[in-house]
Amino acid sequence: MPKSQTREHICPECGTQAKEPYKTWELIAPFPDKKMRITLTIFGMYEC
Repeated sequence: MPKSQTREHICPECGTQAKEPYKTWELIAPFPDKKMRITLTIFGMYEC
């Protein structure tokens, strides 16, 4: 997803929209894929 697009974060239990995560962290894949690209995944924790 390009950085110019935003995505709504909706609680799966009550259905309300969350504002900002209270904690985020990054996970970097230990090995590159077949095209030698590194995968970076960003996780976030939200409080309902």
